[in-house]
Amino acid sequence: MRKGIPKTVLAGMLLVVAAAAAAQENAGELIDQADRLLQKEGASPATVDAYRAVFQRYGDSEHAARARYMAAECLYQLGDLAPARDGYRHVRGASGATPVLAACAELRQGQCDFAAGEFEAARKHFRTVVDDFDDTYLARDARFALAQTLVALNDWETFREVADELTERWPGYAERPEIRFAYGVYHWELGGLAEAKEHFRHVESERARFYYARCLAAEGQHLQAVQQFRQLLVRYPRTPLAEDVRFAIAESFLHSGQRGLASKAFQELLRKHPDGTHARAARFKLATIQYREEDYTRTLESLDALANDLPAEDSLHEKVAMLRGLTHFKLGRESEADQAFSLVLQRFPEGRASSAALFRMIHNYARRENWNQSRGMSLMFADRYAGDPLAGRVQLLHALACLELGEMVEARQHLGKLLDQHSGTDLGEKALFLLTWSYHREHDLSRIVTNYRHLARKLLPTPNPWRARTYYLIAESYFQLGLYQDAADLYRLVLNDYPFSDAAPYALQGMTASYSHLGDDQRAALEQERYLLVISNEAGDNPANALAAAGMYYNRKEYKKALELFESFLAAMPEAPEHAEALYQSGECLYSLQYYDDAVRRWERVLGEHPDYASTPEVLFKLADTLFGLQRYGEAHARFTELVERFPEHRFAEEALFNAANCLYNRKDYDSAVRAFERYTAAYPEGLRLADAEQAIHACFLRSGRDLLEYVEQNPDAVFAAEVLWQKGSEAFAAQRWQEAADHFETITLRYPDSESAPDALYYLAESRFSLGLHGPSLAAFQNYAATYPDRELVPAALLKSGHILYLQENYAEAAGNFLVLSDQYPGSDLAPLGLYNAGLGFRKLEQWQSFLGNGEEFLRRFAGHERRLEVLMQMAEVHQNETGQPEEALALWDQVLAEPGAPADQVQYQRGECLLKLGRADEAETALRLAAAAPGAMDGDFGVAALARLASHLEEGGRLADAREVYRQIAGEAGNQEWAALAAERVQALNAELQAADGHE
Repeated sequence: MRKGIPKTVLAGMLLVVAAAAAAQENAGELIDQADRLLQKEGASPATVDAYRAVFQRYGDSEHAARARYMAAECLYQLGDLAPARDGYRHVRGASGATPVLAACAELRQGQCDFAAGEFEAARKHFRTVVDDFDDTYLARDARFALAQTLVALNDWETFREVADELTERWPGYAERPEIRFAYGVYHWELGGLAEAKEHFRHVESERARFYYARCLAAEGQHLQAVQQFRQLLVRYPRTPLAEDVRFAIAESFLHSGQRGLASKAFQELLRKHPDGTHARAARFKLATIQYREEDYTRTLESLDALANDLPAEDSLHEKVAMLRGLTHFKLGRESEADQAFSLVLQRFPEGRASSAALFRMIHNYARRENWNQSRGMSLMFADRYAGDPLAGRVQLLHALACLELGEMVEARQHLGKLLDQHSGTDLGEKALFLLTWSYHREHDLSRIVTNYRHLARKLLPTPNPWRARTYYLIAESYFQLGLYQDAADLYRLVLNDYPFSDAAPYALQGMTASYSHLGDDQRAALEQERYLLVISNEAGDNPANALAAAGMYYNRKEYKKALELFESFLAAMPEAPEHAEALYQSGECLYSLQYYDDAVRRWERVLGEHPDYASTPEVLFKLADTLFGLQRYGEAHARFTELVERFPEHRFAEEALFNAANCLYNRKDYDSAVRAFERYTAAYPEGLRLADAEQAIHACFLRSGRDLLEYVEQNPDAVFAAEVLWQKGSEAFAAQRWQEAADHFETITLRYPDSESAPDALYYLAESRFSLGLHGPSLAAFQNYAATYPDRELVPAALLKSGHILYLQENYAEAAGNFLVLSDQYPGSDLAPLGLYNAGLGFRKLEQWQSFLGNGEEFLRRFAGHERRLEVLMQMAEVHQNETGQPEEALALWDQVLAEPGAPADQVQYQRGECLLKLGRADEAETALRLAAAAPGAMDGDFGVAALARLASHLEEGGRLADAREVYRQIAGEAGNQEWAALAAERVQALNAELQAADGHE
């Protein structure tokens, strides 16, 4: 017979079971208390203690794991990440922990690590949830968090896999701003700027706006980037990215070539963030701007101050030392420059500036003609920096050193390679010159001529001045070989194509000598004769000696003494061959003594008494020039013209032709002057006064009062072109000929960006495009104007229009940003209130109600007496009433509106009635609705009838059928609202039936 469990054992077991059940019951009651406390107070130290009490007293109960989790959750909500993370860690092994609870704890651990910046640890937790709990909904959240963690870790390949899987399994996540932003950063890192911008554009956050602007800057749209950066600062005035944004603004201005604006932006950065992470870089950038502005003393001061503040390990030391060396070099302090460059090489041998520093040292040694040192360092450069962009320039210096050291074969090998590899470039032209020069030094002239004849088929025209020097050497070789016509042609080539090069004066001498060898030596002989006459005589009593002495005094600028001697010679020897020369020189003395009329009469004698005088062209030019100075323009014009007609090949003929035209201009004979200047430009297409002649032609047309547009189109370099285009554009704009106006304004901005008209032309170009409906190009022009000319009077209008266009394009966030820039940065503008008002419209479209309400409060504070005050109050009341669910705040605003002059009583009382109904204040609501209907003209609009309908509905809902029927009858009697009247009549019939039925039942 089986024996049962002993009663004592059974009793003990029952006691254990009862104790466990009691513990469970007590733990459950305790955790319920903690839950109620959490619901009442939210996360707090008290709720943490309440949950801790559960697992500390009943650690083996099934509630312990949840209590641990909830305690950690409260700590997480309070921001105590370290103890929260420790609490989550104990959940997974706790008694009663379910798989889902363990997964939640694992996910939260990862989130704690992420918030603490421990991204690798966060990745492991998120991956655990994904791998171990893939069948739970938490795997989705873990993938979402993992994707963001991979962005922080720059693990782009894995990010793409995780993010793509997430958005494929749960497509809604593709629209989440966190994922859009992560995809944007992914494309940014891989260089996909267009894709990155598209993602950032759909995310409203500080970082998204920052990256969007960086994309614009990376695309070269620097001014648009500046606008976006500025909007970010306005939209998020307390953003932690403020310093990065301000540095990016300054960089954008610098890259766009606007050094003045860049300097101001860097200085603003230093004022607002003097100890920021970008402060030292900003100071260096300011020093580079000073260097580019050629303010070398301030550059050195800035660099010295910066170097003293830099930590020893800061890599900026390399750039500072390099710029210091360049600055010393500009100041002519070559030894200090070498010391700075040597410092770069010693401290930063692998740095980015080291090759440039070594090149500068090689260049300095070459300038000082230390050829051995220059050559040795060139070889060092070739060993260290093969393939460097500066290698070609170093190779050229190496070849020059070899030439100077007599190592011709090596030099020519290097020069030949450079000529082959860099043909047509500045480097190639220098190599060509040095190669020619090397043969010229050895008097190997035939080789030069042969090489030129071979190269002439290959050499393309170039404005490079080194080509002028090469041609001069080749011309010299022809001359020395006796090939004078070829030499003259090449000398003339130098003079025609390179009139301002340093080879031109020597080419002129060479050409003169060439023609002399060709038989045109009259001028050379006369000059030689005059020179010999002056130096062969000594001052004495005879007239010849007196003439020589006069010349000596004249050369010593003792004009009075010289004039006396010339007068003595003229009186003593009226028939002497030197009589003409003495007359001419005496005139020069009178001119130098400022006896201009006497000088004119003396030179007139030369021309009248000695018509065959060899220096007649010089006399004519001096006479005409003096008459011009005396404002005797008719006589001057006649003499200049005589010189041109009698001596068209003389060296003064060109200047005389120009000055003849100038005489007509000063006589205000503009038609004749234009023809004369055009004659000059045709005769001397490469003339020294070509630019002056063209400018004079433009001025003639400007002063003639003619329609200048056609002329400007044919002569785009006219000095008054921008002024003419502005006038025509303004006329077309006033006449609403938008396309014509846009064409003129755009031409100004493209061709004449530095003209006085350019800023306003850019603004009115934007206005013209807007009137044509070209909103995209118009927006770009408005934004460009606001960013480029922030101090111009029309900037507020440009910002307003930019915001308007963005609003029309439904880009409400950027529109609001533009409007805020207007109101914040230009608070004194008449448009500032409209900017702030329109920003509110943008926030309303975005359904960002708190931003809208805050914007409205600022409007009322800043512009209390503005005409839109009533409108803003009503909009704020509607948002409180219909969007944020705050009828009390709405009612207070409607009461405020009611006290405003011009408030629509019917609308306001109707809205008050709605608010009062929501607040349960029925009697007041009825009164408000009746007042709405009774307002003057209320029944002619919507709100009067709507108020009666709402009142009737309210009465009906409250069981006051007879009162409701009376109100419906009032609506039915409104003939002006037939639709409402018909509906009200139906309700009257229905209520009649209900009331009759109720009476019958009674």
